[in-house]
Amino acid sequence: MKIFKISQSTLVLLSLFAATSFSSQANQHQHHHMPDENGEMNIPASKTPISVMGDHLHHEGGWMASYRYMTMEMKGLQTGTSSTSATGALQNYAMVPEEMTMNMHMLGLMYAPTSNLTLMVMANFVDQEMTSLMPSMPMEGEMGMNSEMDMGTSMNSGMGMTEMPMMTHAMEMESDGLADISISALINGFNGDNYRSHFTLGVRLPTGDIDQTRNNMMGEETLMGYPMQLGTDTTNILAGYTYVYDVDKWQLGTQINYETAIEENDADYKPGDKIQWHNWVGYGVNQSLSLSMRLSYLDKGNYSGHDQRLNSMMMPTADPKQRGVSQIDWAIGANYGFIDGMLKNQQISFEYSQPIEQDFEGTQLKTDWQATLGWQLSF
Repeated sequence: MKIFKISQSTLVLLSLFAATSFSSQANQHQHHHMPDENGEMNIPASKTPISVMGDHLHHEGGWMASYRYMTMEMKGLQTGTSSTSATGALQNYAMVPEEMTMNMHMLGLMYAPTSNLTLMVMANFVDQEMTSLMPSMPMEGEMGMNSEMDMGTSMNSGMGMTEMPMMTHAMEMESDGLADISISALINGFNGDNYRSHFTLGVRLPTGDIDQTRNNMMGEETLMGYPMQLGTDTTNILAGYTYVYDVDKWQLGTQINYETAIEENDADYKPGDKIQWHNWVGYGVNQSLSLSMRLSYLDKGNYSGHDQRLNSMMMPTADPKQRGVSQIDWAIGANYGFIDGMLKNQQISFEYSQPIEQDFEGTQLKTDWQATLGWQLSF
């Protein structure tokens, strides 16, 4: 894993974390974004961004169902912190990604057997498309897997393509289906009149497929690169801590999550460790509407091992040593909670985010933007 050099964006994130970490000690209190014993919402509109998962516990016997739709656009190549043209990357590879769209449907269910413990299940369904570029010359067309491997090797050896104007053609590929499912326990932590906290422990199950293929120009099935697979086929341990401080109409929150795979999958690889750190400020405009701003840090390590069905010299998406990334995102969002009528105890939410900084291991697609639309029902 790689950590960013300290930048202005990182200092802002650290400052926000420090602000959420100090408050006066007070008596124990019940968490707020949940129905009370009469089924009423204590605060109709949550101030937490919809992209922050598992931010609260529920009263004993409380339930919450949720649906989130996330769409993300990736476009353009970057090596480390520098932009790279597709034609430049094709000096070293037979195929490079140009753009990618990922749509994810996230279904969640929370249940509290006690007021100090809430259980959470999250199931994700992924639909993603990638456009890759291949040189049209001097190659006559895309060949089978064995020929692709030889071609990738010769290109990395430098066949003189650097001096030639490069004509390219696009290759479309797509994958969709069930991704990995997570099961977590949210455990009550340290609480006071104005603040609350909890710990998260969980497991991500290997339900996502890693055998997604495409047809090459010869009509042969070829395994797609790591980003186009639906999961990792590994069992991952999840751990996290959430701290929220409320004062008047304002909320300051921080959540840090860690994920690690406990063993390699049947294809002899596993994803690198992942750290995600969310920090946010929420403001309640009125009983129904709240606005939020979020600053998040993501650090993912490279894969270890290698799927022998993929040739890492053919394309960067097939290289397990080009999966790591460090990234800082900013986001704005809004939540609207219904306080009466047929939609009582329901909430709709929206958030839009963009990266501030991205630092990749090797050559990867840049994230352009991400948007999340959500619905929640407490009962």
